[in-house]
Amino acid sequence: MIPVFLGIERMNAIHLSVIIVLFGYLSIELATANSLPTGFFMVQ
Repeated sequence: MIPVFLGIERMNAIHLSVIIVLFGYLSIELATANSLPTGFFMVQ
């Protein structure tokens, strides 16, 4: 039961970090660029 709990916690941490990074990046893009976020298209 402990290894399963640790695995779930690890996955949650990875998902949360990815969501936080993406949300922070989008918020920075929207805050700096009033028009279309050009950085987002440059990454793609």
